[in-house]
Amino acid sequence: MVWHPILAALETHPGHWQMLDGFDQPHAVIQIVRRGNEVGYKAVTWAPEAADRQLIGYYLTLKAATKAAHMSYISSLGNPGPPIAWGQPQ
Repeated sequence: MVWHPILAALETHPGHWQMLDGFDQPHAVIQIVRRGNEVGYKAVTWAPEAADRQLIGYYLTLKAATKAAHMSYISSLGNPGPPIAWGQPQ
């Protein structure tokens, strides 16, 4: 079986998921959004207060929303750049 970020989504109540990291801490929230006959998914970063969450995006499928949320989380971990092999430049 191939791993996909959707496996890290915990449905806390119908139509509302928390994306969990490797320590079972939330890093994103996904919820169903309905507009007329259309159904989509809104992904935001996780924060204790809803007002502090940042929009990741809107998606047509839960699979796409979980992938985007996961990629947002991975990129937030950051990479300060390549290693400096011989110390700091003078």
